[in-house]
Formats: sequence, C-alpha cells, structure tokens
Amino acid sequence: MTEEIELAAKSTGAVVGAVLEASGVTKPMQEVTGWLASWMHPRLVASAAKQMMAAVEKLELAGIKPGAVRDEQMRALLEEGAREEDDGLKEKWANLFANGLAGESDGAPRAYAEVLRQLEPAEVLMLDRMASGAIGVQGTESGTRMWQGEAKGIPGTVCVNLERLGLIALGHASGPPSAVQTVSGVESLRVMRLTSFGVSFVEACREPEPRD
Repeated sequence: MTEEIELAAKSTGAVVGAVLEASGVTKPMQEVTGWLASWMHPRLVASAAKQMMAAVEKLELAGIKPGAVRDEQMRALLEEGAREEDDGLKEKWANLFANGLAGESDGAPRAYAEVLRQLEPAEVLMLDRMASGAIGVQGTESGTRMWQGEAKGIPGTVCVNLERLGLIALGHASGPPSAVQTVSGVESLRVMRLTSFGVSFVEACREPEPRD
C-alpha cells in the first residue's frame, strides 16, 4: 500500500468514525471503522457516511438499538448504497442497512442486497405500488401484462425483471373468469402478486418500525 492510499484509508476511517460518534451509536457499530478504512475508495466516503447516518436516524426514530452484523454483509450494503446515484434507491439502501442492523446477528439476507442492486427506480416503484394496492396487475401465461392504478413513471416492460428475480408471479384469478385475446389465441387472465420473497424484500427495504 502506497503512502497516499494508506493516508486516504486512515482519513476514511476517521470520517466515518466521527459520523458514528456524533450519532451517539456505540460499539458494535463503531467496529465498522476498522475494516472500512482498508477497502472503501475515498470518493465514496461522503456518500457512505450519509447512508450510515440515514440508517442510524431511522433506527433512532423506531427506538431500536443497532446490533453487530457480519462485516461482509455490512460492506455490501454500504458500498452499493454509496455508489447509487438515484435518491429513491439510496433511500432503499439506507432502509435495508438499517433493517440489517436492527436484525442484529441475523442481519438482512444477502440475497436482498443482490436483488436491490439489479433493480431500476421504476421497478422499485412498481413493487411499492403493488404492495400498497395502488396498482393491480393481471397477465397470461404467454406474457401479456396489464395493470390498473397509479402507472405514471412506470414503463410497460417493468414486470419482466421483477418476475426474473422472483419478486412477483402469476397467481390464481380472482372474481369472475376473464380472458384476453393474445397472439396464441384467447387466454385466461390471472392476477399477478408479490411472491413471499417479494413481500419480505419490500418490507426489508422499508423504514424500520418500532418494536412492541
């Protein structure tokens, strides 16, 4: 390691350490600074510090004391969140990081970070609106997809990646049978819903809620 890189690494650890101390968080969280200085690029420091502060503030609002989680998991959440440029997705990374800390040793499943990394802002918006009931989606086995509700800002191809990642899937039709004309003929429409994995992922990307 050159002197320049070593100096930058020490500066990184000092900045994040100061942020943590200012937030009032004590040891398990401050243990982050030791390994953080050895891998984070200096240009990501400010963004990572903001992500960490945002996560800490969310936990404080929920009245939850952060716990220690696996270094590798914390590294993935912080680094990806620091690299993200979209404000909406930054918020999701901060929420996931906060819920990982709230989960103590269990943290957030590492699959969640990998999934969030592959989502576009419109796809995250679609998930949130489906979860809240603001959008209802129907489709056929051959790939027809249609929805009603708050579709502003969401392209017609948004379901493709969400299905690929296992976040949404066709379920059983609800209400009277309906059909739609497709290239292959007339097919029954079925309701598309979040999978159990999709539900847990959406919840993990929301702000922590106070515990009973």
